[in-house]
Amino acid sequence: MRPSAEEIVRSIAATFDEYLLPEIDEPFAHSLALTVSNLLRHVALRLEQEGPMLVAEIADLRAVLAEIQAFAGASPGCDAVLARVAPACGARPRDGSYVGISELHDEAAELGWALQHAIHALDGAAPTVATLDGYAEVRQSIRRHLRRSLEREGALIVPAFTGERR
Repeated sequence: MRPSAEEIVRSIAATFDEYLLPEIDEPFAHSLALTVSNLLRHVALRLEQEGPMLVAEIADLRAVLAEIQAFAGASPGCDAVLARVAPACGARPRDGSYVGISELHDEAAELGWALQHAIHALDGAAPTVATLDGYAEVRQSIRRHLRRSLEREGALIVPAFTGERR
């Protein structure tokens, strides 16, 4: 279906930047207009990239949670960790049919909360499990996931907020 939502938002941003923004002389209004311009570019970028990024984030979260679950299931003293990740790991992944962005956000948030609670539980169990085989690898996997997650999020933010700033 053309034009796409992304194309519409980019057209609005271009019209705003080319015809309206130059006509705004009052400093506070100009500052607000620059913010609106940046946000329009941000929305266009999210329309283009957010769905695939959320799908990648969910797959990444599922993989790191499964690794935590495998470690916790094989390690004495990790009952609290296992309790935090088991429900998320037991949730069935989507069947591949289309779901909206809000459903992807909900799933990513649920898995993210499970990871956050697992990290907290791992921290609490660290005095007894930090020397067990696999602990250091699980912590490294968590760090790698967090780095990838921040990189994905940064890809949505940095390119949109370019040009004149308020």
